[in-house]
Amino acid sequence: MTTEERRLAETQARRAHWRRWGPYLSERQWGTVREDYSPSGTAWDAFPHDHARFRAYRWGEDGLLGISDNHQRLCFALALWNEKDPILKERLFGLTGSEGNHGEDVKDYYFYLEPDVRDRFPGFRRRLEWFIRNRPEFREHIQAMARPDGGERRLLSIVTREQLARILRLMLDEREFLSPYGIRAVSQHHRDHPYVLTVDGREHRVDYEPAESSTGLFGGNSNWRGPIWFPINFLLIEALQKFDHVYGPDFQVECPTGSGARATLWDVATELSRRLTRIFLRGPDGRRPVHGGVAMFQTDPHWRELVWFYEYFHGDNGAGIGASHQTGWTGLVAKLLQQSGR
Repeated sequence: MTTEERRLAETQARRAHWRRWGPYLSERQWGTVREDYSPSGTAWDAFPHDHARFRAYRWGEDGLLGISDNHQRLCFALALWNEKDPILKERLFGLTGSEGNHGEDVKDYYFYLEPDVRDRFPGFRRRLEWFIRNRPEFREHIQAMARPDGGERRLLSIVTREQLARILRLMLDEREFLSPYGIRAVSQHHRDHPYVLTVDGREHRVDYEPAESSTGLFGGNSNWRGPIWFPINFLLIEALQKFDHVYGPDFQVECPTGSGARATLWDVATELSRRLTRIFLRGPDGRRPVHGGVAMFQTDPHWRELVWFYEYFHGDNGAGIGASHQTGWTGLVAKLLQQSGR
């Protein structure tokens, strides 16, 4: 008997209530831009991101809060927090039509709700208010702040204030995730301390590899092991800015960890933006990190102004790696430059 068959039998005999939990959401709710009316599920071909995202939210209003019980009393996405490691142990995938499964299409770990946005979705607001009234044990995940116009800004977060501080201690450690050019995909700690798992006598390793993979795992496409990816970094920056709106200037962390320098969450977001944009800007030596060791792009007057939007970047020196035309996400650097006034 398979696990599925056993659970069905337990449910039928009322020994367990497996059907009480599941994705009780509207048919079209994924919280991504995938669900639209384009021929191949590629909303980005026709709409700007905010437009496509709000279409998905509109279609899936009843299920905006993610996985729930069958009465939608508990409606939060699953996150595995073991109270020991300062990290959420979860990898999320988004189905993006012909693009396949992409781990970088991550559903937000927080919802940041302005009153005018919340009021557009009465079903969502009704469930939110019920949740606040009836599940007090989860109120630490819901922060509220009054606006000057009398409205109320709310933040629904998987991580609590204490957990956020613990996560940032690790994320902002230059011996771990913080690179001079952004947040690495895998901690540098694994360079000297690889994670090793032995299964049936065969050793599997997770090493820190700041550039292309040196192994044939996943068809040689193991480039998640340490480089810097723009989409995740941009989401981190936006999340920190929104947390700062709610927690305010009293919430400060060390940045970088161990430096003794304290910074607000907004200042941390600004510092991450500075490190990411540094990839594309000339340093004091006149060289752009994105061009790496390619002399023609660094010094030739006919080529030195050609800046490519690479797929990801070297975790230690910021050199561009992978596809060179990823304007769909690395083009986000323009937004970072705009908001920093550079």
